[in-house]
Amino acid sequence: MKTNAQNKVLIDAVDNVLVAIKCRKDTFLYAAEKGMVEMVRQSLQKQLCDVDWQNDKGCTPLMLAAANGHKDVVDALVANNCTLYLQNDKGETALLIAAAYGRKDIVDMLIDHNCNLDLQSSNGETALIKASSKDHKDIIDSLLEHNCNLDLQDDNGWTALMMAARKGNKDIVEVLLTHKCNMDLQNKNGWNALMVAVNMGHNDVVDALLTHKCNMDLQNNNGETALICASYIMVTDMLSMCY
Repeated sequence: MKTNAQNKVLIDAVDNVLVAIKCRKDTFLYAAEKGMVEMVRQSLQKQLCDVDWQNDKGCTPLMLAAANGHKDVVDALVANNCTLYLQNDKGETALLIAAAYGRKDIVDMLIDHNCNLDLQSSNGETALIKASSKDHKDIIDSLLEHNCNLDLQDDNGWTALMMAARKGNKDIVEVLLTHKCNMDLQNKNGWNALMVAVNMGHNDVVDALLTHKCNMDLQNNNGETALICASYIMVTDMLSMCY
């Protein structure tokens, strides 16, 4: 039977090991975030770390490297079989994060390694929706080339097309329409891409949607069509001219 002194020695030894592991983990994550590729490679080669370690926000070395555009670090992590589909506390994958930051080279690499293009974050965003909201058309082109789902909706019902319509990015709207996205999907408030474009005053986007024969008669949750939304804006503009 161990004495109290022996038990204390054992507990102290375990604590020291845990502290050493945490220090090693923090160092590895920091190296990935800052693009210290040789440190990352050496740690992996000597098996000093878990390639999928996550920080207190659930971010893996792959996510941190992707966010900061460190493709050489991403290369090293992928070569050591990191898990591509892990999600952080917000439900974001490395692909979604790379798409958000406009890291096309990393997006292309992750796609080439067969990552899941359509995993959704905790609020329902996909890499396509995120790229659309950030005006990253080159990334959208890559995702569409590899047959991502165009019509997934986030928790509020927004699609990639609605995001592009809100931003007034006609080029992204056109490429999504060319790939046959559903232009008449409605969000939780009943708004579709046409209503969004009308409300934001993006006439070129409205023209593009009408050219592709979107449904002009859909109504939002207040019973308003895109035409009614447009009439509100016209009245507001006329009133503003009177003051």
